[in-house]
Amino acid sequence: MSYEPPKAAHERLLPKAEIAGRQLIRSWYEHGPKAANHFDPDSFPTGPLQAVANGVLHALLDVGVKDYPGLIVYFADAPDGIRAELGECSQEFAPMPSDCGPLLQKLHEYHRAYRLELETRNLATALASGEPTAEIVKRLAEIEADTRRGKTSLRERAYALRFNPDEIPPADETCMMI
Repeated sequence: MSYEPPKAAHERLLPKAEIAGRQLIRSWYEHGPKAANHFDPDSFPTGPLQAVANGVLHALLDVGVKDYPGLIVYFADAPDGIRAELGECSQEFAPMPSDCGPLLQKLHEYHRAYRLELETRNLATALASGEPTAEIVKRLAEIEADTRRGKTSLRERAYALRFNPDEIPPADETCMMI
């Protein structure tokens, strides 16, 4: 029996982040990149998915591509892995821009864990080699500040307050009787 070390937090979050990223990209080319569903492609999981996110946004916003066939033409010269990832994105559900909050949250969680893991490794390396650590500690503090700020963001509060037809409201309380 072999020992496997526990997965890093960002590795545990990766599958959901990849699905969320593909759904978000599908929403971009179905409904256009809107303020409600826009997300920095650099925060997507690295590799082909990040390259597709960058490419789709560039194609839609800068090149003027309007639809999926146009994206296929735009990505014709891309490496096979990136074209295959675009195909994966096309198979995902395309939520409306206003419904992308949970997807953005999954990507935020993944990206935060990824950055935290990376900076922690950098800090351990710097401490072992005697290099200065001030910049790394500053970046770690920024990640923590982003986390606290993200927990009370207006977007999250708005999604928490949105109407859900499955929830039955409590009965009105009688406040006055005559």
